[in-house]
Amino acid sequence: MSTLPPPPASLEINMFNWHSATALAYAANEHKHARACGRLAIWIDGSVTHVRSATGFAYQQVVDFETGAREWLTRGVRHASDGAASPEAAEFWGVGYALRDIALPILEEDPVNGDGVTAVAVYTDSMWVAKKLSQVEGKDRSTWAWADEGLRQVYRDIELLAERFGVRVEVNWVPGHSGVDGNELANYVAQSTTGASTQNMGARALVQRKRMEDLVRQRDVRMRAGEHRRRQQREQRLRDSWH
Repeated sequence: MSTLPPPPASLEINMFNWHSATALAYAANEHKHARACGRLAIWIDGSVTHVRSATGFAYQQVVDFETGAREWLTRGVRHASDGAASPEAAEFWGVGYALRDIALPILEEDPVNGDGVTAVAVYTDSMWVAKKLSQVEGKDRSTWAWADEGLRQVYRDIELLAERFGVRVEVNWVPGHSGVDGNELANYVAQSTTGASTQNMGARALVQRKRMEDLVRQRDVRMRAGEHRRRQQREQRLRDSWH
């Protein structure tokens, strides 16, 4: 009999019964309506090579408070257990990191992006991660006993968000490499962090990688231009204050 606590009441897990079309439609709707519906969506993916392991994160935030412009923000985190982790382990670890190190600081310190958030939606393309979080019975669960302590911590993180901010947490499965921007971007960041080779990637994966490279490059150009404009505005206000 399991000694694990039951999943928190504020946790919802959507595996969509492996129906890819339903999962993709849900993810597409997230891109369109997340901000308006008070949702903070964080996309995660894991990458492992023979020498490195990492988790990639992608989420959209307001980056210009004056114009309300939103951009994709990304983060790649390498693990100390390089060469020892599996993609599933890297992705499972990413759920807790998304809640503690991305969502929590936004809710605590960033009123522009945190106010009005009622749900944190974490997207993973690992069905095994979703199953572990929901404690689905069967062989998948029994071979993931190593993740039990991590699971308890994730449950505590979820309960903290509910108690302090009234925020519920969704964990949603999304089919990997299906052209969904958040998933593709998290995958790109994770692979870039591990330095994964593109040599064995299929044509479809290479197309998506090129698309994400372009997305990141264009984002960086816009953000540099925005920062330059804001710096000029600050300097002009300072000059005006002298007169």
